Amino acid sequence: DLCMQADAEQLCESALNLATSICPTSYEALQSLANMRLSQNRPDEARALLKRSIEVWTALPYDDLEEDFPPLEFRLVTCRLLIELGE
Repeated sequence: DLCMQADAEQLCESALNLATSICPTSYEALQSLANMRLSQNRPDEARALLKRSIEVWTALPYDDLEEDFPPLEFRLVTCRLLIELGE
Protein backbone atom coordinates (compact mmCIF):
# COMPACT_ATOMS: atom_id res chain seq x y z
CA ASP A 1 0.00 0.00 0.00
CA LEU A 2 1.52 3.28 -1.11
CA CYS A 3 -1.04 5.59 0.53
CA MET A 4 1.46 6.80 3.12
CA GLN A 5 4.09 7.89 0.56
CA ALA A 6 4.69 11.63 0.57
CA ASP A 7 3.68 12.03 -3.08
CA ALA A 8 0.88 9.43 -3.16
CA GLU A 9 -1.94 11.94 -3.55
CA GLN A 10 -0.15 13.81 -6.33
CA LEU A 11 0.63 10.57 -8.19
CA CYS A 12 -2.96 9.39 -7.87
CA GLU A 13 -4.31 12.71 -9.05
CA SER A 14 -1.97 12.73 -12.05
CA ALA A 15 -2.96 9.19 -13.01
CA LEU A 16 -6.68 9.93 -12.72
CA ASN A 17 -6.39 13.18 -14.67
CA LEU A 18 -4.49 11.36 -17.39
CA ALA A 19 -7.12 8.60 -17.48
CA THR A 20 -9.99 11.08 -17.80
CA SER A 21 -8.15 13.06 -20.47
CA ILE A 22 -7.50 9.92 -22.53
CA CYS A 23 -11.01 8.58 -22.08
CA PRO A 24 -13.45 11.22 -20.78
CA THR A 25 -16.25 8.64 -20.80
CA SER A 26 -14.50 6.19 -18.48
CA TYR A 27 -17.06 5.87 -15.72
CA GLU A 28 -14.46 4.09 -13.58
CA ALA A 29 -11.93 6.93 -13.82
CA LEU A 30 -14.64 9.54 -13.24
CA GLN A 31 -15.90 7.77 -10.13
CA SER A 32 -12.38 7.26 -8.80
CA LEU A 33 -11.66 10.96 -9.26
CA ALA A 34 -14.96 11.78 -7.55
CA ASN A 35 -13.94 9.60 -4.62
CA MET A 36 -10.62 11.40 -4.43
CA ARG A 37 -12.31 14.82 -4.53
CA LEU A 38 -14.57 13.76 -1.68
CA SER A 39 -11.49 12.70 0.32
CA GLN A 40 -10.00 16.12 -0.42
CA ASN A 41 -13.13 17.78 1.01
CA ARG A 42 -14.16 19.10 -2.42
CA PRO A 43 -17.77 17.86 -2.47
CA ASP A 44 -19.03 20.04 -5.32
CA GLU A 45 -16.38 18.68 -7.69
CA ALA A 46 -16.98 15.16 -6.38
CA ARG A 47 -20.71 15.47 -7.00
CA ALA A 48 -20.23 16.72 -10.58
CA LEU A 49 -17.76 13.92 -11.40
CA LEU A 50 -19.96 11.24 -9.86
CA LYS A 51 -23.03 12.48 -11.72
CA ARG A 52 -21.06 12.38 -14.98
CA SER A 53 -19.93 8.83 -14.22
CA ILE A 54 -23.52 7.76 -13.58
CA GLU A 55 -24.68 9.46 -16.79
CA VAL A 56 -22.10 7.49 -18.75
CA TRP A 57 -22.89 4.03 -17.45
CA THR A 58 -26.67 4.45 -17.28
CA ALA A 59 -26.67 5.51 -20.95
CA LEU A 60 -25.17 2.22 -22.12
CA PRO A 61 -27.36 0.48 -24.70
CA TYR A 62 -29.40 -2.35 -23.28
CA ASP A 63 -27.69 -4.99 -25.41
CA ASP A 64 -24.29 -3.98 -23.94
CA LEU A 65 -25.38 -4.35 -20.33
CA GLU A 66 -23.93 -7.78 -19.72
CA GLU A 67 -20.51 -6.87 -21.07
CA ASP A 68 -20.11 -3.19 -20.21
CA PHE A 69 -22.40 -2.53 -17.25
CA PRO A 70 -20.49 -1.90 -14.02
CA PRO A 71 -20.30 -4.82 -11.60
CA LEU A 72 -22.27 -4.81 -8.36
CA GLU A 73 -19.27 -3.77 -6.26
CA PHE A 74 -18.79 -0.66 -8.42
CA ARG A 75 -22.49 0.24 -8.15
CA LEU A 76 -22.35 -0.18 -4.37
CA VAL A 77 -19.44 2.27 -4.20
CA THR A 78 -21.57 4.63 -6.31
CA CYS A 79 -24.34 4.35 -3.72
CA ARG A 80 -21.93 4.98 -0.85
CA LEU A 81 -20.57 8.10 -2.54
CA LEU A 82 -24.08 9.39 -3.26
CA ILE A 83 -24.99 8.93 0.40
CA GLU A 84 -21.81 10.66 1.58
CA LEU A 85 -22.60 13.55 -0.77
CA GLY A 86 -26.15 13.79 0.53
CA GLU A 87 -27.72 12.83 -2.79
